[in-house]
Amino acid sequence: MFRSMLIILILAIMPLTCLCQLRPPDRGEVLTLEEAITLAIRGNPAIKKAELDIEISSDRLAAAATRRLPSFEVNLLESQTLTRLDFRFPRGIFGTYPSTGPVPNEDTTIGTSRQPTTFLYARAAQPISQLHRINLGLKLEEIRRESAREKLRSEKQSVTRDVKRIYYDLIGLQSALENVEENIRLYRELDRVVGEQVAQKVALKADSLEVKTQIAAQEYSSLTLRNSLASQKEQFNLLLGRDVETDFRVSALTDGTMIEVDLAAARAGARSKAGNQGSAVDAQTGRPRPAHQKIGIDSGYQSGRHLPAHSSDQHHSSEHRFSRDQPDMGAIRLGTQEA
Repeated sequence: MFRSMLIILILAIMPLTCLCQLRPPDRGEVLTLEEAITLAIRGNPAIKKAELDIEISSDRLAAAATRRLPSFEVNLLESQTLTRLDFRFPRGIFGTYPSTGPVPNEDTTIGTSRQPTTFLYARAAQPISQLHRINLGLKLEEIRRESAREKLRSEKQSVTRDVKRIYYDLIGLQSALENVEENIRLYRELDRVVGEQVAQKVALKADSLEVKTQIAAQEYSSLTLRNSLASQKEQFNLLLGRDVETDFRVSALTDGTMIEVDLAAARAGARSKAGNQGSAVDAQTGRPRPAHQKIGIDSGYQSGRHLPAHSSDQHHSSEHRFSRDQPDMGAIRLGTQEA
């Protein structure tokens, strides 16, 4: 008798249950899978770090490229004495000779005039033998940048995979929680009906206790599902790079969301990616660069440090003294040195 009443009550409440499932309660924003992936790629800390690594590698590459260019250095020094300098030479301080007599023949004072003095120094240096090591360093930096880009792509794929996994788990938990809540409402209505029948002595007391047991079991399942759903939402918000207490609801997948995948094409793509693991893409040819090429460039860069460093170094220095009598045009020095 109890089972027949339960079946009748389920059939009576089923249309209402389906309507409630079609119109879920509005608790928080509805977050679609595409929006979640976009938020994760934009705000995930690991992806931001990988993007910064690419920028750092690009800056290092640009800085290393400037080492092949000549360096120029210009120094300009302007000086002037604050006080007049006087040098006094007493008579005969440098000796007395029979032919000339005392040197100097009288007390002499020599002073310097307070006039400005300009010193100009210009230098241009062009590396020669270091170009080989610099070019190897540039290739090494290019490989590092390509490695950083591959790491960014890997991070995006990893984050996208984690977002989809947690999103599907949230859909399952949310759907299970809605079903459990509907079952709780169903059993409570059944408990009310059975209670009236027990009062009328149409049903047994054991039937009422069995219904109450089912209500307690469903409430326990609801509490467990709510805790699991809250934990998954916190983990999901952390993955998206936003506040862990942000409330939201996931959108159930429709037929338009499902993607048809060609198994043969997917298998061929996976084999191709597996074959290219450990290699980077050449920026000029677009072909995969073997992994051992980085080792060869690195070893060549290290061995290049033992080569002697030769550079063409051109100097020009000029000193100008401003005088009313005869200006000093200075001197010019040109030379090549090995550093």
